[in-house]
Amino acid sequence: MALFESYERRIDKINSVLNSYGIASIEEAEKITKDAGLDVYDQVKKIQPICFENACWAYTVGAAIAIKKGCRRAADAAAAIGEGLQAFCIPGSVADHRKVGLGHGNLGKMLLEEETECFAFLAGHESFAAAEGAIGLSLIHISEPTRLGMISYAVFCLKKKKILLEKKKTEREE
Repeated sequence: MALFESYERRIDKINSVLNSYGIASIEEAEKITKDAGLDVYDQVKKIQPICFENACWAYTVGAAIAIKKGCRRAADAAAAIGEGLQAFCIPGSVADHRKVGLGHGNLGKMLLEEETECFAFLAGHESFAAAEGAIGLSLIHISEPTRLGMISYAVFCLKKKKILLEKKKTEREE
């Protein structure tokens, strides 16, 4: 039984990426994450309850890659998770050609870098759920998608927790 949508179209590419990190299968990737105390599948479902099964598995693959790479900084882990997301892009698709998975990982990395204080961007509605999952744990606020007629888009407003906490501390001291 297939684990997710379009399994047959995706699995060879996924396995190739996994194998490049010494991981034999998606199931082994899941074991690596669980052995590290992470239930990635469950975390993704909590962040984005309506996500597709392939998203849960893509983040699991990405987290296993981050563990195998020995990522110690959240920003580096976000980029590694992007590799997992990219592995799930159907070969030859627009998402594959545009490196959408890597883009989401790099977006998360930019947000998590210490020097990033504030970051905003406009994304197509189709990207909303993917980006929300990629960086959902790090966000203070994500606006809801705004729909305008046949055009659908989302505005993400991101601020580092540290900056907001410092502001609240200063306000209390005054």
